[in-house]
Amino acid sequence: MPRRVYLIQGLAQNMSHWDKVLTHLPQDVPVTAIDMLTLGFEGDQFSWSRAAQELDSHIGEADAVICGLSSGAVIAAKHAATYTSGRDHHYVLAAPQMNPRGWPSRMLLRRRRLIHRYIEFRTGRKLEPKKVASILEAYLTLDLRGDLTKITSPVLVLVGRKDRVHYRPTVDIAQLVPHSERVKLQRGTHESNRSAPRQFAEQLSRSARST
Repeated sequence: MPRRVYLIQGLAQNMSHWDKVLTHLPQDVPVTAIDMLTLGFEGDQFSWSRAAQELDSHIGEADAVICGLSSGAVIAAKHAATYTSGRDHHYVLAAPQMNPRGWPSRMLLRRRRLIHRYIEFRTGRKLEPKKVASILEAYLTLDLRGDLTKITSPVLVLVGRKDRVHYRPTVDIAQLVPHSERVKLQRGTHESNRSAPRQFAEQLSRSARST
């Protein structure tokens, strides 16, 4: 029986953005999508560590594949560094950021309101400005370098060939994670779950069946 796949979308996505991937997944691969915006908040304040802790409560004890895209990948990486003892989880990190080093820090500081409206447009729902601002602030201090070296589970790092912003960061991440593999999706953009859904599904299925 394949492992259950848990999907966590990016900040500017909603869960329907996994639909194209799901159409290409084999029917025997069980899937649970978890809304990224339901994780990590205490009041209006967001933290990556809290999001990873709450993700763990969804997964429970069964072995799983945890897949996140963009900000969802950061949550998955935090989970991989903290909650894998005694478990046989596999991780798929799509277009993750490790340490923005100035980008997107300057843009986030200057254009928070515009980014908030853009995220609402992309997700098709109203979002609390304070919550969105808190996630953006969490990006300003993001540094996964220490977490990545602690990961002992197998990690598959995905990047779209057209995703130039995340091309180099995914190389750095794959070098820091001990048991990792980096795969380039031929037609993929940053949102490779939408631009390269068949390839994305193939990699998820491979992880779900890995021994």
